Amino acid sequence: EAERKERRRAMEERKQKRAAEEKANLEAGNPGDMDFIGMIRRWREERSGQAKPLMSSDKRDSHHSLCICVRKRPVNDKEREKLDHDSITVLNPTVWVHSAKLRVDGITKYMDHSSFQLDYAFDEKCNTQLLYEATSRPLVEFSCQGT
Repeated sequence: EAERKERRRAMEERKQKRAAEEKANLEAGNPGDMDFIGMIRRWREERSGQAKPLMSSDKRDSHHSLCICVRKRPVNDKEREKLDHDSITVLNPTVWVHSAKLRVDGITKYMDHSSFQLDYAFDEKCNTQLLYEATSRPLVEFSCQGT
């Protein structure tokens, strides 16, 4: 009897914690499946600090190099209404796409993580000045040289 009460109490605590997390995600503008959101959050926590500072990447020789970069945009209102979650992680110079999947049993959830290596990767918090300094300024300076 005591074990059953303890299990019920623990289950009630988990339900309350999950409800609080779901509410926090909705308020942060990241609705969607709590399990997948949690998987992505843990994946990001494990890799925090792996991104290179944006301006520390090697300077490119404008005469011989093509610079490939991407800027992540925030989740928009239409995506929030569809309960889509943020499934892109930017760790300069790599962009990760997290694909939510179900195993053949139709119950077990898991994630596939695909990476794309670029010269620069900017997250949704990056300001336009930093984007310009890293990408456009070298192009403008090269163009103004007239060679």
